[in-house]
Amino acid sequence: MRGLSNVITTDIDPNEVIQRSPFDENLFVLTAGQNPPDPIKILSSRKMENLVDQFQNAFELTIYDTPPCLGLADSSILTTCADGMVMVIGMDKTGRSELNQVLDNLKISDVSVLGMIANGVKGQTGGLDYYYRYRYYSSNR
Repeated sequence: MRGLSNVITTDIDPNEVIQRSPFDENLFVLTAGQNPPDPIKILSSRKMENLVDQFQNAFELTIYDTPPCLGLADSSILTTCADGMVMVIGMDKTGRSELNQVLDNLKISDVSVLGMIANGVKGQTGGLDYYYRYRYYSSNR
């Protein structure tokens, strides 16, 4: 499937690859595309900078879904062109020391952490029913 990596490494027009979501007419998706040999090089390229500008002008909100912050530079590169980041933390996969290391790195790089999402919380079924019970309980204390 063609995606961002193909747009950056070829002359494909992004509009040929961006897909409209079948669930919401105002939601558009650009997949990652094929795994390039040097992702750091293409993400830090001038063409990527131009795409970021193009996305900011065309869309109200742009979300970049990146690999984990530790061990890979993808998120570090993309946070330089973002207004902030929301971290998704796998509760059963992320240790406290790794989380602290990521937060320390983010402080140094002056990235605004807008929030965190705890994913994979054991014993929670989630869903809207859980959300509304939580909101009701929290607001009636």
